[in-house]
Amino acid sequence: MAQATREIKRRIKSVKSTSKITKAMELISAVKMRKAVDHMLLSRGYAHLAWQIVVDLAKRTGQTYHKLLQAREVKKVAVVLVASNRGLCGSFNAQIVASAYQYALGLFSGDKAPAVDFFLLGKKARDITLKYKQLAAISSLKQIPRIKQLLPIPQEEDALLGDVGELTRNTLGVKADLREYLFEPSPAEVLQKTLPRLIETQIYQAVLESDASEHSARMLAMKNATEAAHDLIDDLTLAYNQARQAGITQEIAEISGTKAAMS
Repeated sequence: MAQATREIKRRIKSVKSTSKITKAMELISAVKMRKAVDHMLLSRGYAHLAWQIVVDLAKRTGQTYHKLLQAREVKKVAVVLVASNRGLCGSFNAQIVASAYQYALGLFSGDKAPAVDFFLLGKKARDITLKYKQLAAISSLKQIPRIKQLLPIPQEEDALLGDVGELTRNTLGVKADLREYLFEPSPAEVLQKTLPRLIETQIYQAVLESDASEHSARMLAMKNATEAAHDLIDDLTLAYNQARQAGITQEIAEISGTKAAMS
């Protein structure tokens, strides 16, 4: 009985030490999350206006000027998968990979399935994707998705942008503002130079959004771990008290039995 109580005390001490670590990580993640959210919100307005510039220039130059604005059959789709470099953030990374898998799976439901290239940002994205066996079987034999590392990003326009179909952003609800502006040089040349940079802005905004989500997920995961540790400590404390009480009762019974035998 004494050995059992010592083992329970050892486990209680170990769980308390773990709960201190998870609580510290929760507080650190909360601070990082607030900073990441601030950066994300500061950049969101710029990303929105940057896309508005794209829409406005596209209206002025026509959607046939730049290849990214041409409406044509989609033969190739690029999926930028943004995950974290570290773990301990719950199912954050696994859900991102699963969502990318479901999205890619939906692309192959039609008769003319496009080719899919995955661009991975974050170490965990690569680690999970390599273990995600279904990811290599989501297409037919003729359209096998290719996995590429996003960083470092190629600087060539064709390598970076490629033919990825019509460029839209319906979720922002941006409408073109066709007020008169003076462009130097022409709107077409401005669009040619700025469109790749503005698209990079949208990707950068997605990275900021993912960073804020990562810290939020890690904070929640560490909070749940701390609460689970406290619950386990309560259960172990109850088991320790019960074992200790049982030991005391047994000792009293042995003393009483010995006394009765001697009398």
